[in-house]
Amino acid sequence: MLEGVELVREFDGVQALKGVTLGVEKGEALVLVGPNGAGKTTFMRLLAGRLKPSSGCVREGGRVVDTSDPGYLRRLGFVPQNPSFYGRLSCRENLSFFAALYGLRSSSLRSRVEEVLQMTGLSAQAEVPAGKLSGGMAQRLNVAMGLLNDPEYLLLDEPTAGLDPAARRDLLAFLLKMAEEGGKGILVTTHVLDEAEVLGGKVAVLVEGKLVGTFSPGLEGDRERWREIRQMWEEGR
Repeated sequence: MLEGVELVREFDGVQALKGVTLGVEKGEALVLVGPNGAGKTTFMRLLAGRLKPSSGCVREGGRVVDTSDPGYLRRLGFVPQNPSFYGRLSCRENLSFFAALYGLRSSSLRSRVEEVLQMTGLSAQAEVPAGKLSGGMAQRLNVAMGLLNDPEYLLLDEPTAGLDPAARRDLLAFLLKMAEEGGKGILVTTHVLDEAEVLGGKVAVLVEGKLVGTFSPGLEGDRERWREIRQMWEEGR
């Protein structure tokens, strides 16, 4: 399991996260939901080593890790909200460039790029400039970048933002399949409750920097509480 433990992060004296403990296991898709400003991105950036906590720690397999350690970072894939590819380069060229930054060379680089193109359903668009991809395909390329190093855990911050409903469903189905069949731990943030239900599994709710709870909406014991959360959300409470 990869988990944040009692994570606190302050910005200019204001706590964006207030002692959040949350983790994801391999083979599991965990959805972190919350309104804008709830602290979702801050939590992801702490796990990904992009920020340091004001207090608390990150553990992997029960052991505290240094999130700046290259060995730890190689086991993670981080997909930020904003695309990290170059619009003028083709999908293959983008992936090849970033694979080289990971240290892949020659046949290993070419093999991994082709594998990721196929895995993300981008083989047919391999030579298309990234800037000309549809929203759904562009987000798949963004995900592909996070998969280049074959991570054990994939962290995706609002990956469906800006996508139409069909593209959202396709991307979520792909992520769920990757978790179940690929054995990766997938952590996804969103502010859309319906997306949490599509992915199934566990849903964690974050509001104003605090973890409200973790639920499995499909399980009988959690359904009533989940309905309460939905009602509160829809009423703006």
